[in-house]
Amino acid sequence: MSDIFREVDEALQQDKMLKIWKEYKTTIIASIAILIVSSALTTTYHSWNNGRNATETARLMQAIDSSNPEQSITDVIKDTRKNHAAIGTFIAAGLALEENKQEVAAALYLKSAE
Repeated sequence: MSDIFREVDEALQQDKMLKIWKEYKTTIIASIAILIVSSALTTTYHSWNNGRNATETARLMQAIDSSNPEQSITDVIKDTRKNHAAIGTFIAAGLALEENKQEVAAALYLKSAE
């Protein structure tokens, strides 16, 4: 007897699910597609951003290790994004302080504060 009730209950649930699917299948499919596309775009952006950060960091490290680090860092700062430019400005100011160029260091610190 309980098998009959279970089968009827399962049949009713299946009918409800079929009714919901018929009514909302376009919305469900569109939502899934939007989730997939947004996930792909987010992953692509993060990959691009990480690659660019790695490239800018490598350029900054090369500038620090060069024979004329102040000029090299200044050149790198001109065409990098804000975070790397700020770090490069701080490094250039530190190098200026090591060479007792307090005015240059102060100007660089003020520039980084902006």
